[in-house]
Amino acid sequence: MPSLSKVGKWRRRLQLVLWVALGFMILIAVGAGLTWYSLERTAAEGKKELAAAIAETDALDPRWRWEEIQEDLPPIPDSENSMRVISQLADSLKDWNPAELLLSDGNEVLEDWAANRQLDEEGITLIRDVREKRERSLALGISLRDYPHGRKTIELSPDLLNTSLEHAQHCRLVYSLMGVDIEELLSQKQVEPVPERIRSILHASAALRDDLNLVSQLVRMAGRGVAVRETERLLGMAEVEDSDLRHLVGYFEAEQNENLMLTGVRGERAGWHFVYENIHSGRLSFAEFLARTRGNSGSKPELSLRVAGFLGEPTLYEDHAYMLRWINEAWKIAQLPAPQQSSAWRRHEDDFRTGSGDIHPPRWRPISFFFMPSFRKIGEASLRDQSRLSCVIAALAAERFRLAHKRWPNDLQELCPTYLKEVPIDPFDGKPLKLAQRDDGIVIYSVDKDGNDDGGDIHKQSPEDDDPKDLGVRLWNPDHRRLPPEPKKKDQPHDDDP
Repeated sequence: MPSLSKVGKWRRRLQLVLWVALGFMILIAVGAGLTWYSLERTAAEGKKELAAAIAETDALDPRWRWEEIQEDLPPIPDSENSMRVISQLADSLKDWNPAELLLSDGNEVLEDWAANRQLDEEGITLIRDVREKRERSLALGISLRDYPHGRKTIELSPDLLNTSLEHAQHCRLVYSLMGVDIEELLSQKQVEPVPERIRSILHASAALRDDLNLVSQLVRMAGRGVAVRETERLLGMAEVEDSDLRHLVGYFEAEQNENLMLTGVRGERAGWHFVYENIHSGRLSFAEFLARTRGNSGSKPELSLRVAGFLGEPTLYEDHAYMLRWINEAWKIAQLPAPQQSSAWRRHEDDFRTGSGDIHPPRWRPISFFFMPSFRKIGEASLRDQSRLSCVIAALAAERFRLAHKRWPNDLQELCPTYLKEVPIDPFDGKPLKLAQRDDGIVIYSVDKDGNDDGGDIHKQSPEDDDPKDLGVRLWNPDHRRLPPEPKKKDQPHDDDP
């Protein structure tokens, strides 16, 4: 039997262990209590901030919530809804492969050309092959000329990020198919139907008019850019009657009166408010939101996400308030005169990233910092969209002037007031758009986002962020239209070639 001294020794050790364990338990309990108190206090303070931000938003833009905006949209009968036609077109193209429009060198046939030159034999053959295989789809696309209005009811996913916008991509199919049809018509010197095809492109993009998100509005900007490009193509390949030119002016002027950026910003605010409200109400836990951002929507969040969600949820009230106020600032910028927007968007993004603006960011921004879109980049895209529309309207006016006077205008002011009410203002520098004379025609252009006048040296296609060229529309003298195809560039020899 163990001695009494040994028993006492083990008893004291056991008591020490128990006291240490009790101490740890007390520390854990105190830590948990302090953590709970801190989280509750954070939530309470955040709720006050959120209530104030919601009141500010209500005063700034009544009926700004998602369901309120939807309720205020005017009804569109099914028989007049262009989205119904676009959906039918998409169904007819379920086997569509973008490679159908690729040339042997890998370039897309609708983009690899100078606007005043014919396609080569390979391009024409490809265009006709696609057109023959897609006659029903083309007929649906052409019919959109009679559908100026459209809408797709968007069902928001609880996390917003997984909301389906497939219908917006369907509009891109219309852009491509109309481009195919226009190329075939121009190759056959059938000019008269082309303006109506351009109208179909604009109507396809206008089907996204009521889409309350920036992605759809970017797709709409892309469609308007395609319409501008096809108009430049038309004027590079043929002489168009004055009546058709006037119709085209009307189509583009109708588009110019709509603020796509404002629609997108308003929708982003309503959509993200919907997400925060889901988390606050318990319809969606923060842990589930985090899991869905990783693509894990069908299973329970892992332990690390559940812990992050528990600790992060109380901070979301303040983050929610910050999101509302910050997008409210974007909403205000979107309504400024265009020349004031570029610098405003830069300041807005810089302030957001550095926290140096009037709206001080919360201590932790688990949603707004990582998921708020770059309003600056989209704002610049919107200004480019407006520039293109202004340039093409001025270009159509210049072409009408040339038809009437047998010469190009000396400057854009000469077009006023007969062909233009006034010279359009460049959104990027606040000055009138510019006209540059060329030996074979003219260029009407904007200085683009760098603000520098490069003399009308314009982007050939979509401008790159680091490309300092101007943005505009090129017009050619009649004897420089419909030129033969450009000779294909030969492959550059490698150093080891003989």
